[in-house]
Amino acid sequence: MNVRYIAIALTIISTTLVSSDSPRPQRQGIHKVELRTLEAQGDAFVAAHVLQLKTNQLNVPLLKEVEDKLIKECYIHFRKPQTRIDDVHPSGVNGIGVHEDGTIFSVGEDGTIKCFSNYLPTKEPRSLREQFFYKPEHGGQALLSLAVGQVLLATGGYNNKVRLWDIEKKECIQTLSGHTQQVASVGLLNGNKVVSATSDNTVKLWDIETAQLIRNHLGHGHPETRVIGVKKNDLYVTTGWDGVCKIHTLTDKKPIHCKHFDCPFRAVAMNDTETYVALGAFSGMVYLWNIPTDTIEAVVNYQSPITSLSFNCQGTQLLVNGGTKPLGLYDVATTDELGAIIPHPEFVREAVMAPSNNEVILGTGDGAIELWQVPKIGNLQISEQISQLS
Repeated sequence: MNVRYIAIALTIISTTLVSSDSPRPQRQGIHKVELRTLEAQGDAFVAAHVLQLKTNQLNVPLLKEVEDKLIKECYIHFRKPQTRIDDVHPSGVNGIGVHEDGTIFSVGEDGTIKCFSNYLPTKEPRSLREQFFYKPEHGGQALLSLAVGQVLLATGGYNNKVRLWDIEKKECIQTLSGHTQQVASVGLLNGNKVVSATSDNTVKLWDIETAQLIRNHLGHGHPETRVIGVKKNDLYVTTGWDGVCKIHTLTDKKPIHCKHFDCPFRAVAMNDTETYVALGAFSGMVYLWNIPTDTIEAVVNYQSPITSLSFNCQGTQLLVNGGTKPLGLYDVATTDELGAIIPHPEFVREAVMAPSNNEVILGTGDGAIELWQVPKIGNLQISEQISQLS
């Protein structure tokens, strides 16, 4: 449902201040602005925030200041998904990826790959049409990881192999063998390289066209090594149970950045501008690593073991998933919590912010895919309502 948010209450309380230097009393206005949903109907609600703005003259509403404060301080709860599809992967969704055109891909315990099309960016709400991308003829081993590129998918699973798939043809074009245990994490780099991490405590970099192993690294401890690929400058990031995070390039044999922490990590994400790496710890802490300055710029205490992390397209917001706890949506610059998504009671294994920048895709332990519509806080049109009420 398309929920619209407007400012519906503005109370102005004026007080009289007597000044010995003034021949007449001065009036000071205190503007109280309360923001709520007009038609929530259970889908979502904006918690009320009361903002006090002192002005020297009562007839000066300071609309810009009011609007800036509302955009910054309002807090949103999302309680019901726009779309939920049950039994996508009966024993659980293990990985989710979203193509730049909005198509959603998922892998699960049943060994299948599924996709959800009918992406309509100009219409709300959008519906999803479920399709089989890949279905093994006689059952298949569970797929644990997924990476989505422009023309390729990469998957890894319990068969210890990395497979590359042509998105348009819906067929496997390459199988990479060399790992001795399950492939827990994969990442694509610029369409012709793939990086994989497994429970055998290795990270491997592969050439897709030749199927040759380019580089082999030690991992980060059994079995929690995580890896992501960043397409822009062919970077890839690894982290894991040893509390170490490394940033690699295709040309350098040694990592170009390396940081040590005193906690094991379970999740990692890098924004598209390559300025931040977010690290999610088993302790519930999220570390924001500023790459250009090589400093830990902020720490968020999520208070629950982190399962997955995802930046939005602009890299300005970070989605934090802790499995059974409500997901947190944070402002990267200030680390303020902008809102919380309260999902189905089942464990959320994967949470991804979609390219449309106002959708969140969840994959749950009971095998469902959920699409959540996130209102664009920055587009709240409140000035006109405030002006009329004042």
